Amino acid sequence: MNNIYEQFSKLLYETVRPLGAGSCLAFSGGVDSSLLATFIKRKFEDTTLLSINFLEYGEIDYIKEAADVLDLPLIMKNIHITELEEGIKDTLRIIDYDRVALLENCIGFYFIFKYAEEIGFNCVISANGVDELFCGYYVFRSQYKKTKITRLIDNLVETAQKDKVQIDKISDYFNLDYICPFLNEKVIEYSRKIPVSLKIKNCNDFIRKHFIRKVAENQGLPKKIVNRKKKSFQYSSGLHKSIRKLARIKGYTNQKGKKLGYESGAEAFIKNLEKGIVGGLV
Repeated sequence: MNNIYEQFSKLLYETVRPLGAGSCLAFSGGVDSSLLATFIKRKFEDTTLLSINFLEYGEIDYIKEAADVLDLPLIMKNIHITELEEGIKDTLRIIDYDRVALLENCIGFYFIFKYAEEIGFNCVISANGVDELFCGYYVFRSQYKKTKITRLIDNLVETAQKDKVQIDKISDYFNLDYICPFLNEKVIEYSRKIPVSLKIKNCNDFIRKHFIRKVAENQGLPKKIVNRKKKSFQYSSGLHKSIRKLARIKGYTNQKGKKLGYESGAEAFIKNLEKGIVGGLV
């Protein structure tokens, strides 16, 4: 059984091996980006980790601790709420989105790319795709008894590939390459050979993503990182809460948002910005 973990590790290493020294890794401190960092470090000792944080909401202390464990340089950029509004506007001008989660993810990468370009990097590497391939999301637990997990994986991987097209638009805007080793076709194909039982155990599995956690453990990552629960980028960075705070500052409370026909004040605020962009007002 260990052979399947070793083969996957070798494949992932071969996938990141050609990347150049002008690259940085979008880093959250979670098991996915930490595992990717270990493989990249093996090839390039000067790999830089790049993280963004929104006000007091992000997990700065934990991210710094994870970077220290990896013994890699970390650049942490703190985004002020006034800068956030301009980033939202720019992102809305660049991408097309069909759900708020995609928009928030794109806004986060807008700032990752913005600072990567300012610092002088020419490529950003991301661990996007792990949760889709290895059952990291809550939906895998909630749908465990209701649908075929392999079909759900395929559907979410397809969504991740489509989402990358939108994120690529932002990286192009900043003249950067954006690389997701876990969405490499060879990695996707190999992951399909891995039994679902090695990814998620049952509908009560709150940890999930066991295969990747085992790979990370085999690479020497500490249990604090290996067993860290899934937390989406927009939440770990504080982006989601910052958008909500900005919306309230602009007068878009949840009550007002619902009166306007939206689910929240944040959604109403974003839609108002979007209308202004279409109308040429902002």
